[in-house]
Amino acid sequence: MKKFKLISILLIVGFCTLFAQKKAVSEAKSAATQDKPDYKTAESLIKEALINDETKNDVKTWYTAGFIFNKKFEDERNKKLIKLSFDEPGMYRSLLEGFNYWFKCIEIDKLPNEKGKVKPKYESELRDKIKENVNELINGGAYFYDQKDYKSAYKLFNFYNQASVNPNLKGLGIGEDPNLQMIPYYACLSALKMENDSVSISALEFAKTKNYERYLVYNFLTSIYHKTNQNDKYNETLKEGYALFPDSIYFAGNLINSYINTKDFENASKFLLESIKRKPNDNLYIALGEVYQESGKPEELAKSAFEEAIKLNPSNHTAYFYIGRMSFNKAVELSNKAYETKDKKKQAALLEKTKGFYREALPSFQKALELSPNSIEYMNPLRSIYYNLNMMKDFDVLDKKISAFQKK
Repeated sequence: MKKFKLISILLIVGFCTLFAQKKAVSEAKSAATQDKPDYKTAESLIKEALINDETKNDVKTWYTAGFIFNKKFEDERNKKLIKLSFDEPGMYRSLLEGFNYWFKCIEIDKLPNEKGKVKPKYESELRDKIKENVNELINGGAYFYDQKDYKSAYKLFNFYNQASVNPNLKGLGIGEDPNLQMIPYYACLSALKMENDSVSISALEFAKTKNYERYLVYNFLTSIYHKTNQNDKYNETLKEGYALFPDSIYFAGNLINSYINTKDFENASKFLLESIKRKPNDNLYIALGEVYQESGKPEELAKSAFEEAIKLNPSNHTAYFYIGRMSFNKAVELSNKAYETKDKKKQAALLEKTKGFYREALPSFQKALELSPNSIEYMNPLRSIYYNLNMMKDFDVLDKKISAFQKK
């Protein structure tokens, strides 16, 4: 008998506790809706209910929390409309907090009940309210951005972006207005101003799916992946950027450099060949020739790549320089070998042979300097060629020109 009484007492206590918490939810709403709203009391009561085991899983609790903060937002907005003093930052923060609660409310509202059936009570009403005020998130983001409160600006812009892809809000048209396609980009700018790499990456990854300032978005994103040493993501994003902007040397050039820096010559040459196949470009051929040289491929492959660059752009002085440098380097190597031998006849034969390579290099260097007349990089080897071929008049002219440049 005593045991039965104890259980009865516990049941009564539990019921009273549940009743008290549910009453607190109602009191919180009443405090917010009285003639002179007491938001301090309303917020205190509802926040306690949101963490209390008796009410935290009750859909009405979340609905009420959103209602209180949304009403607080609307009260301040009404003051603004009739030109009374109002709390602008508080207004937008209330909107954001209210939306947070309502999003959670919709999730709970769509869960199956104890009978396994889904019977939403608040979903329709909340979708209408969210649609009515959602663009105020943009106004709030712009307000905080102008105030240089980039963290708050990001929160509001980002919440708008997430609302646009929230499956529970499908059909509301959030984010579909062509005039609002820039919002993801503004979220990126806010995140970048915060100097928070993980937040910036999240914002940029979202923004890259939109057709607004995509070049800059990809540029920012690759820079952060590179800065944070996320090499796989860096290369992947460079590839995506190049696919979208094949005329941009930024994406192609950085991807090639990335491969070269990691000695991944196979992927570097593969990427370049694919790019050339899609859209031939003289600079791509230059890069391919450089990769062939770096990876130790047969000289003919590199030379052929540089020659293709010249076919596409006869004014590409770099291609002429690289072709000339091949023969020039052979001449220098052979010359060093000649001076290392003690056999005078062999030395003379080797030095004579160097002249052949210098003659091969001569027209390419002359053309390179003709196309880029102020390049010291081209002048120095050409002067050496003139000297070794005993072309002293040409040597003197170029030597004076180099001296004049060095005095500047």
